[in-house]
Amino acid sequence: MWSLRNRFFTLCIALSCVSSAAGVIRVYGYERGQVQVSCPYGSGYESYEKYLCKDPCGYDEVLIKTTEPDKNKYSKHDDHQQRVFTATINNLTFADTGKYWCGITKRGTDIFTEVELEVVRDSCCDESNKVQSYEDSSVSISCPYDPPHQDSLKYICRGKQPSTCLNGAIITSNHKQTGQLRLTDDKMLRIFTVTMTGLTQSQSGSYLCGVNGSTGLDVFSAFELEVKEWCCVRSTKQSGVVGQTVTMKCPYPPNHRNNSKFLCKGERRKECTDMTSQRRFTLREDISSSSFSVTITELKGEEAGTYWCGSDSQWSPGDYTNIQLSAGSATAGYRSAKYSPAEWFSNYHSILQQAATNRREAGSIQRESKALYQDTEAATLQTQAEGTRLLGERLQETHDWKSELQQHIHQLLADTESLSAQKTRLEKALYATEISYAIATDNLKCRARRPGPDLVRDAVEEELLKEVDLIRSVQALLKRTTAEVVSQIKMNRDVKQRLELDWSDKYQACDFDGRSGGFSNMSPDTRHHPSSATVQDQVCNSTSWTKFAQYNRSMALQEERASSSLRLLVERVLQDTSHDLRVQCSSVDRALSQRCAEMIEAKTQLEMKLRQILEQIVAQEKSIVAIQQAIHNKEAPLRVTQSRLYLRSLRPNMELCRDQAQLSLEGGLRQIDATLASLRQQLSEARGSLSHLEESRITIEKDIRCKTNSLFIDREKCMTHRQRYPAVSTLLGY
Repeated sequence: MWSLRNRFFTLCIALSCVSSAAGVIRVYGYERGQVQVSCPYGSGYESYEKYLCKDPCGYDEVLIKTTEPDKNKYSKHDDHQQRVFTATINNLTFADTGKYWCGITKRGTDIFTEVELEVVRDSCCDESNKVQSYEDSSVSISCPYDPPHQDSLKYICRGKQPSTCLNGAIITSNHKQTGQLRLTDDKMLRIFTVTMTGLTQSQSGSYLCGVNGSTGLDVFSAFELEVKEWCCVRSTKQSGVVGQTVTMKCPYPPNHRNNSKFLCKGERRKECTDMTSQRRFTLREDISSSSFSVTITELKGEEAGTYWCGSDSQWSPGDYTNIQLSAGSATAGYRSAKYSPAEWFSNYHSILQQAATNRREAGSIQRESKALYQDTEAATLQTQAEGTRLLGERLQETHDWKSELQQHIHQLLADTESLSAQKTRLEKALYATEISYAIATDNLKCRARRPGPDLVRDAVEEELLKEVDLIRSVQALLKRTTAEVVSQIKMNRDVKQRLELDWSDKYQACDFDGRSGGFSNMSPDTRHHPSSATVQDQVCNSTSWTKFAQYNRSMALQEERASSSLRLLVERVLQDTSHDLRVQCSSVDRALSQRCAEMIEAKTQLEMKLRQILEQIVAQEKSIVAIQQAIHNKEAPLRVTQSRLYLRSLRPNMELCRDQAQLSLEGGLRQIDATLASLRQQLSEARGSLSHLEESRITIEKDIRCKTNSLFIDREKCMTHRQRYPAVSTLLGY
């Protein structure tokens, strides 16, 4: 890792080469926690040194190396099998936020991967919902989430620290039932609910709803749970006499008039025994005072103790009364079997008061009953009319939604059919490019068989290579576009099926509501259905019903817009690709035509030059014959001159002198020798020239044969084959 600081400026010239190993890696961590930075690397670098440094990655910014021991804040691990280098940063602070680099030390330039670290506060949240409940009761907590997290892991934990929430979760969506906890996830409304039963005060405190994020941090919302002590609002003490009658009075809220009333005995409210079913316990209700009384005749000593009475079987605080009943003896000592006069008068007056009370209650009930049936008749008619009106409005609203859904179903069907037709066109266009590709590659193979002198990378070759590259690019584009069309068709069909199910439900709902709206008090086909008003778990409210319909409509609109955009894209792709292919085809044809013209012109010039060479060869052969004849003609004068000189060399004594005749003969001999040498030199040159002319003739004839062969390949093979190039309509997929 030499000159790391200087090398960094070289790396910054092109950031793409810096992060080419794995792109930008984004990691998140919580304050005072730890984070692991995992950087993958390629094969062959297992034994190389790896390191983590902080931007700008100078020598002082190198935090940990694989060749160094772990530090307090930094540790590392290099998994050679998975080819992943992992650096761990402990005890995070906000100062650790920023850019880091994973580096691999190698000769020359190191390999870098960019890392972005963000440290966030380990607490949540700015706002918190307040939830209250009571001991031994249950509570449901609803946690909303966003659409991208529909299939993510959901969980709840205690506390306010997001960093430890998942590990300390008390329940998750992977285990939806744990003891007294139950988790349900409504993906349509994007709300998951946790129900806690058998609450205790120890469960009070802060909680976090968590949704696991596939990238980045988990998403949290907070709530505060307060479990209150289940104590009574009304508590009374009452005494009675053994063997006598005692009456206990229990008030209740006016809105509980129609609720069932109860009285039970036991020290704990959850473990008390119902007493109203016993013969000596009589329950009477006083509607005017919103209370009821329970009379015990012939009180027994063992019946003293704690009683609970109320009007709500769900045991909600404020809806019951706690009564401490004591039972005393009526006599003492020897008077144990008799009553006193005061007790006799008290019993007598109690009977009179009870009779008067019963009489008043009967009169009050009669008056209230008369007023009640008069009021209820008008109220019932008004309620029934209001219900009929609301049924009509609901029927109209459902019908409107059903009509809109049907329009979207037809539109999606039309879009799907149109996309299917375009898919067929794309497949036909792709098949047409196979023909184009076969023609182009065949042209290249044919031209590769040209003779050596003509085997050049000319303009035709360049245009054919461009055409092959273009066809490959077009094929890749058509395949990607076809895959997009197939995916969109699938999405259209999925949404169409969803809309058809919703339309079917609304169709049935319209039928039921229409039949319901037609009922009247005189209808013969109405019957009693006591359980019809019971609210079921799967019943939704008007808001969720509207949201569901709007969600379906939004999905349909989204896919319709996507289909429209994709249709335009497909048409543009087909137009552009067909145009580009035909333009390139024309360029290749022009280059071939031009090359053929050049070849014809070169062949013509060679043939013309060959004729000239042949004529020159004939003339040169005649010249050689003439020179040979001239040399032959010099033989006789040479013999004569040499014979004369020979005979004269035989002259005796003083006669052997160089006279004028001798000098003339010698001069003539030298002249003949010079002439013969000149003629022989000229003959040699003529024969050499004739040899060169023959070589030129052979070369020209060979080149003419090459040009003829190349012209045959380009004109008869390539251009003829290219006449089968697909037309524009075929390339458009028609």
